[in-house]
Amino acid sequence: MNRSKWLIVLGLLGTAIAVGQVPLNRTNTNPAGLLPENAVLFVQMDGSLEHQAAFEQTACYEALYESGLMGVFERLMEQLSGAAPPQAQQVQVALQVIKERGLSLAVAVEPPNQGPPQPWGVIVLHRGAELKKHLDELAKRAPGEYKFESAEYRDRQITHGVIPDSPAQVGWWAEQGHLLVAVGINAIDPALDVADKQRGNIMSSGNFAKYVAAETEFEVTQRGWLDLVPLREMFGGMPAPVPAARRGEEVTVLDVLKTLGLDNLNTIAMRTGYKGRSLWSEQYLDAPGEKKGLLALCEQEPISFDQLPPMPASQSGFVASSFNWSKAYDALLQVALEGSEYGPRDGRDDVVNGLQEVTRELGIDLKDDLFDALGHIHCFYADGMQGSLGLSSAAAVSVKDEAALRQSLGTVLGRIEDKSRGQVVLGSVERNGRSFLTVNIPKFPVFQPTISVNDGWLVVGLNSQAVESFYLRLDERLPRWQPGPAYQQALAELPQNFTGLTAMDPSDSYRMVI
Repeated sequence: MNRSKWLIVLGLLGTAIAVGQVPLNRTNTNPAGLLPENAVLFVQMDGSLEHQAAFEQTACYEALYESGLMGVFERLMEQLSGAAPPQAQQVQVALQVIKERGLSLAVAVEPPNQGPPQPWGVIVLHRGAELKKHLDELAKRAPGEYKFESAEYRDRQITHGVIPDSPAQVGWWAEQGHLLVAVGINAIDPALDVADKQRGNIMSSGNFAKYVAAETEFEVTQRGWLDLVPLREMFGGMPAPVPAARRGEEVTVLDVLKTLGLDNLNTIAMRTGYKGRSLWSEQYLDAPGEKKGLLALCEQEPISFDQLPPMPASQSGFVASSFNWSKAYDALLQVALEGSEYGPRDGRDDVVNGLQEVTRELGIDLKDDLFDALGHIHCFYADGMQGSLGLSSAAAVSVKDEAALRQSLGTVLGRIEDKSRGQVVLGSVERNGRSFLTVNIPKFPVFQPTISVNDGWLVVGLNSQAVESFYLRLDERLPRWQPGPAYQQALAELPQNFTGLTAMDPSDSYRMVI
């Protein structure tokens, strides 16, 4: 399929939204009632007008609008839009209309019936029925390869056509106060069946009850899911296009999913919205049973706020996460070894030989000598008082075996120095009874990456000062960051234990922009 042809179809739709202004109609039916029950992909975005009151209670609204920052961007956009081509201006207006009123989208796949599976989808522009006439006018001016016609069908006036060089059709019509667009193989009839209640709608599905209709502790503005169960049932028994199949060995899609550890991944879902002063987002991963392969990477040991390393009192943001490198190595190696069985006959040997070559080049075994020595706590931050351009950035990783890690890092960096032909020069400095390893790069003298393994932490900085200050905070000779009232309020909403945390205070940047 030529991507540009799809873009033309989407462009027609977007431009139609831009030129139509439809008053709010509160008597319209729920847009979800027009989406198929067997949807494997569902996304619903409410219009901003529906949740304006809740949005105005958030810190985001305060930061963007009450601070005047959004006004700066709006004035800038007004200046730019005056010089923009008409198409760009229409897209800008289209996005604003979608933002205010919302849209819903669902994709279904019909099971094979003496042929391949047939995907089709529905887009519902909320309260957008009057936009049909604008879209019809644009369709008349579409490139010659697009042939649209309008006809009365099942008590609707439907404009439809076939996307060139594809079996997919596209059609749109006014439906119960909304603008409904159907796209896909034989998409119009099943979409009409849903609207006429001759076919179940998405509100009858288990996923809708679980992720949409269920009560929540926050005001939801967007929700969606990807349901992999019907796709696995439909395609799991099909042969997979892998080299092993060409040797006469039957390999199915389900076999590949099992190797990847994705055979029990049922649903990925999300909900976002407002909770008091917070923007709130929840993600769900439905994968019952043991987590293997790639899914094993999702299971990490929780950490608490008290376990984080001492950060600068002047830091403006940090990222903390839990990650077990040894566990990840084992899981990915297992996937690679099992997956190699689907490749050339010597595929498994290639994996083993490749790892042995890495060991020879580095002089260490990645798992035994490096990953097993590392802990699972990671933290990245920048000190706002020690320079700009990222020079004050540092990363800290917890350590389980300091001696083993020092030896492994020394071996690897020594190999790099030997092969660099003077482009990398290692050094060593002592600071307060601790040894720091410096990496000097003559071509970039402004940087002096520094590494230290002491007191249970591996600390890496772009200069020695960033690393030294870490240990001064650890010794309580420099002040360390403590969460203020705003942070404490935000942290109170979060679980006490977590596997990932990102925090940022953009106040300084706001003041600079404004």
